[in-house]
Amino acid sequence: MHPDAFESQWDLQFLSYDLSALQRYRDAVDKEDIAVPGRARNIAGGENAITAIYHSRCSVVEAALDAGLMLTDERDLWIDLETAVQMFGTDSIRRMPTTPTYWVLTLVKSGMVANGHADAALLDRFILEHQPVRRRGRSLSHIPPCAEPAQPLLEQTS
Repeated sequence: MHPDAFESQWDLQFLSYDLSALQRYRDAVDKEDIAVPGRARNIAGGENAITAIYHSRCSVVEAALDAGLMLTDERDLWIDLETAVQMFGTDSIRRMPTTPTYWVLTLVKSGMVANGHADAALLDRFILEHQPVRRRGRSLSHIPPCAEPAQPLLEQTS
């Protein structure tokens, strides 16, 4: 799930979350690791139990760095109204999300630059320009504690 997925009010029959768990999430000062159970319906009508566990963008970036990975791109994914109507019908949509629902991250091993990858020079320059300066604790020095940047940390290069 996208870190902002539950920040907007939405009501979809094919993707729903427990209302009391959503309220607990919205009321929490520290949202990290809060689990929000729900249900997802597929286009054939089957349903699956799902659980979204909230992780801030900051903690995801830090976890990637701790694992020796570098975030090189990120993309927000939205539930598309036209596609949702085609797949689930107009009755399944009461209110569309106004925030991204999903998030695609592109991660690379940080050692790939040193190992002579074909795009090593470009990636090396990109990493040097965007490498966060680490400090003590679990926060990133360029992101104030408990705050998320207004704009994505990384810029897409063409």
